[in-house]
Amino acid sequence: MNRAYLPRLIALLALTSAASLSACVPQEPAEEQPLIIIDDDPDPTETDTGDDDASGRPDTGEEPAMVCTNTCASARDGECDDGGTGALFDGCAYGTDCADCGSRPAINEPDPEPEPEPEPVCSDSCQYANDGECDDGGPGAAYDVCTYGTDCSDCGSRDGRRNCNSNAECTEGRVCNATGQCVSSQGASSIEFLTLTDFQASSQDVWDSSFDVGGDVRSVSLIVEMMDPAASAYIWKVATPQNTLLYDIERSDESLMHVYPVTSGGQMGILLPNSPQYSLSPGTYTVRLVSENASRVKVHALIKRGPVSPQGGSLPVTFWFTEQDYMDAAQAQRSAEFQQGLEVFRQIYADIGIALGPVRYRDVEGTLGRQLAVPQDEVVLCQGIRQVATEANLSGINLFMIDDAPDMGILGISCGLPGAPTRPGITRAGAAIALAYLNYSPQIFGETVAHEAGHYLGLFHTTERDGSSHDPLDDTPQCPSSRDLDGDELVSPEECRNNGADNTMFWTSFSQGGLQTTLTPHQRFVMMNNALIDTY
Repeated sequence: MNRAYLPRLIALLALTSAASLSACVPQEPAEEQPLIIIDDDPDPTETDTGDDDASGRPDTGEEPAMVCTNTCASARDGECDDGGTGALFDGCAYGTDCADCGSRPAINEPDPEPEPEPEPVCSDSCQYANDGECDDGGPGAAYDVCTYGTDCSDCGSRDGRRNCNSNAECTEGRVCNATGQCVSSQGASSIEFLTLTDFQASSQDVWDSSFDVGGDVRSVSLIVEMMDPAASAYIWKVATPQNTLLYDIERSDESLMHVYPVTSGGQMGILLPNSPQYSLSPGTYTVRLVSENASRVKVHALIKRGPVSPQGGSLPVTFWFTEQDYMDAAQAQRSAEFQQGLEVFRQIYADIGIALGPVRYRDVEGTLGRQLAVPQDEVVLCQGIRQVATEANLSGINLFMIDDAPDMGILGISCGLPGAPTRPGITRAGAAIALAYLNYSPQIFGETVAHEAGHYLGLFHTTERDGSSHDPLDDTPQCPSSRDLDGDELVSPEECRNNGADNTMFWTSFSQGGLQTTLTPHQRFVMMNNALIDTY
């Protein structure tokens, strides 16, 4: 096989202008730190309160009124999230995580200023929009197969006010969706985990891994693990029970599947289906792979069952802070800029029905924390991310906050397209995002986080940098190379206005004056198929 033929797609959001990012050199500590320190409990500020209680009120001898509810979205997760005394996080209102924090003394505060009325929810991102029937599960809807507010043409605009923060606030058989509405549930998704292959491969070994699909299977995620993270392998062919050409590396232009065919950091993911162009028919599927280096190899299958047209889903998120000069995990929770970027990320995903949570903050310190802060090489970066994420063993997606990567020329990068789901028995990985742009534009930072998470969940660039190649989805606008008006062999967002530049998965960001907050129904289809998303 001609190795030069192998496509080496780079899953990243490239820098718009290297000059706009500040370089940062990590400082060497006075003494060596442990390899990894996971610090999720910043030291509380000590205050001398004398004989008064922690709230500063004088002791009147009366028992204070107590606050104790579990309306916090992350209540009962084993971590106190209400921002009160002893809390690990402050992501919920005071007194609303009673199961984890205990009862809180009531605090009499002046009535808050009334919040402005939220904007109505009205988009046509539902895949069944404009079919004459309301499909968003809201009042008067005929069906509940789309996210609330995304079938505006058929349902009209929807009230944007939140009616719930957790499933506990909804009646039986209904769940609280990403926009805070109680909607009917079609049943939760489930994952069946199988190890298909486990053997010692030599260099240039060729092997087949097969799995069976039944009629109730929504999707299958295949994870290839080279136990030596420096080793690599690639996909040769994917065959269906009917011998339909899903993927062949020598006939990739004719293939129905669009894949990133080479391992990154010793891992590779394959998501079937990753386009509505084909579906999984019952029978036996075979994937042929080739090892480029000697290594023990494991191939796993995560078989997902659940609603075919889910109302929504949820994604736990862990932010990891390396030893860069911008902020650590505790500071990020108090940073207005970081929280603004997180809200951008949250809203992009809420618009297609994916709720983020719980959101965790962790630190990576010591030798590895410094190495990851300013990475020099994609392979080394992904190896380090794999080590931290696997040792931490947390659910959901791992997002690493780095300083900058001047030698790599990126704002972010995903270690896999798709990456490995965080499931027991699988080596985990994640994506890295540079903090260097945060102070300049929290909006661009939030879009970058959503972009790299999208790669990890299986989304390709809608348009690649030169405009000659595009993702396999029919409903994502393409920007052709003919839009390269300045002849620099790049199609910029400014050149691609009204041609897909507003999509979150466009190859690069606007330098100024443009938003990239759109995801299409077919992109939603791909993300809902990923084993990391719990759908309902």
